[in-house]
Amino acid sequence: MNFSNHTSTLMNNVISPPLHPTETKVGFTFAYITIFVISLFGNSVGLQVVVSAKTPSKRITYLLIKNLAVADLILTLTVMPNSVWFMYFDHNRWFGGTMGTITCKLFVYAMAVSIAASVITFTIISIDRFFVIYYPLKLTLFQKHKTITMIIWSVSLLAITPYLLLFKVKKLGDYYVCLPVWPWSKNIIETYLVMRAFHIFGFIVFYALPLLITAVVNCLLARRVWFHKSSGNASSNRALTAARRKVIRMLAIIVVGFALCWLPCYINHYFMFFQPAVFKKIPIAVWTFNFWLSHANSAINPLFYIVLNRRFRKAFLDALTVLFAFPCRVVSHCMSYFT
Repeated sequence: MNFSNHTSTLMNNVISPPLHPTETKVGFTFAYITIFVISLFGNSVGLQVVVSAKTPSKRITYLLIKNLAVADLILTLTVMPNSVWFMYFDHNRWFGGTMGTITCKLFVYAMAVSIAASVITFTIISIDRFFVIYYPLKLTLFQKHKTITMIIWSVSLLAITPYLLLFKVKKLGDYYVCLPVWPWSKNIIETYLVMRAFHIFGFIVFYALPLLITAVVNCLLARRVWFHKSSGNASSNRALTAARRKVIRMLAIIVVGFALCWLPCYINHYFMFFQPAVFKKIPIAVWTFNFWLSHANSAINPLFYIVLNRRFRKAFLDALTVLFAFPCRVVSHCMSYFT
């Protein structure tokens, strides 16, 4: 009976969650607009830098930025607008019919795929750096960046396939909502158990395990690159070591940023699926901030590129110059008619 009550509490929060106060809506609307603009602009510039590079296939940094930028742009264009929509309507209102079902599934699917692609990207690149530094002549797969990119997105698309089955459009009263309903469940408790199991799977496969792998690998890389003495030409070794340190430093910072930003989101999920009665007592502003912080990671990543990559920093500053120069030229042109 207690389990059934907790299940009902959870599903009621999913279908008809508590209302967001006006000040919460206004504050987080501005917060989402801020990270939306930064993420859209920053990741677009990062992608443009990679695409326009003359020899991107030879730079592991470009592979990292390219895949993370694409994943962050998908999240920016799906999750962020949906989160603002959710605050004002307090549930995932949708539209009915075949197109409603298709868009509901694809929308949620795209959000999850973008997160999976980000995690798989920095995990594979960590492994790539390990083989390059420890076994430079024994593995050639990681030198084929197109192959790596195909693997990253193929695994992400396949791993998140259950979302296509789990979500559907359901009519509640006079409106439709996009919500999880397991097709083979006989009651709401079975859907609850499926959701809980899938979130456990997501936490292990797309958070805990990748972070453990990258933490161990980066510690080994740091030990080798910072403390190992190389033989051969001193000047060339110094240049190679400096380049490797830059990549390892950038990768480590991106991984730490991801871990810190997404941890509060997984804490939210823990209370939602294991302690729903406790989750209901958490202030709305707190759990909304936890979700916002995880989404803000897509805007934080381009800031890392700016600080840590000189080429990206120059491209970003050039884009800002063009962006702000355009309205100035428009104003100047309009003023010329009156002088």
